[in-house]
Amino acid sequence: MLLLQAALCFSSNGLAVLVAILFLRDAGGQVAARLGAAVFLCSIGYSLNLLPGPLRLPEPLYIAAALMNVPTLGLNLLFGRALLLDGFRMGAREWFLLVVLSLLMLLVSRPLIGLPSPGQGLATAALGLAGLAVMAHLFWIAATEYRTDLVDSRRRVRIDILVFALGNTAVVSIIELRGMSIVAEGIAFDTGTLVLSSTIILWITRTDPMRLFPPPAKGSPAPTEPKETAPRVALGKHRLLQAMEHDEVWRDETLTITSLAGRLAMPEHQLRALINKEMGHRNFAAFLNGYRLGEAKRRLANPEEAGIPILTIAMESGYRTLSTSTEPSRPRRGDSIGLPGESDQGKYQRR
Repeated sequence: MLLLQAALCFSSNGLAVLVAILFLRDAGGQVAARLGAAVFLCSIGYSLNLLPGPLRLPEPLYIAAALMNVPTLGLNLLFGRALLLDGFRMGAREWFLLVVLSLLMLLVSRPLIGLPSPGQGLATAALGLAGLAVMAHLFWIAATEYRTDLVDSRRRVRIDILVFALGNTAVVSIIELRGMSIVAEGIAFDTGTLVLSSTIILWITRTDPMRLFPPPAKGSPAPTEPKETAPRVALGKHRLLQAMEHDEVWRDETLTITSLAGRLAMPEHQLRALINKEMGHRNFAAFLNGYRLGEAKRRLANPEEAGIPILTIAMESGYRTLSTSTEPSRPRRGDSIGLPGESDQGKYQRR
């Protein structure tokens, strides 16, 4: 068993390093890629700390591995949010969550680094609850954002990676709660990391096998099935714009991509492709908010509607609720007005 764990540990950690390198090489400018690389690198510390008996690291390296694992829970939360949410960025709230979860991990890791550990049971219980909260939060985002994501390949890949990673975490947590041996915990964690890393590497480095092994020429190529004709795409786009700009269906706060497809008598997959590929939108909610935000800005700039509360304007523009930071009252001159779906850079100034 020790030999098996050693083989799994060092092979999975090697692949984790390779995944981090690929993330940074191919998308190092994106927050999600940098967070993903940090997750895989920091998880190596947890794997190394699970090596038992004769495989245990020397004391300085053992402590370094324990400290390396400290930010893992917070990084997993942020990485999951970055994968699932468009426009994710590291703001003050994200850094605060990372620090808090890292401090909680540090409290639990005190016995590993030779520090006094009063209240260890309470800290361990709090960490377990925090881990469950992180998993529940990410699953909730995955479930609620799945329908509005217009990029089909991204929907599938992101959900698959997230479900597998969280499933592996759940298995390791169950082993810990049942008090099973550290060898079983290490084998479970390293096996999950090995499978996940291998899958990501194969997906990132995939290539057309015909480039390496081209088939022999067989005369003229077989005719391919024609793609969707331009007139059909143009007709679908015309009907969509008619519904959005003339019928103003975006005012319906219950509108979903499924109900819109039914209204247009159009297959949902065709509508997704139209909004994503032809009109350049990656998320259905963002597509709707473009119309809603424009209407809200127009009305807020209209002096004749100065007596109408912001909340009323927002609700009549199709928003279900306003963010908690927005008061349902008329702002003072020069105040910044933040509406749902509007980035910090795009907040409207009422003059």
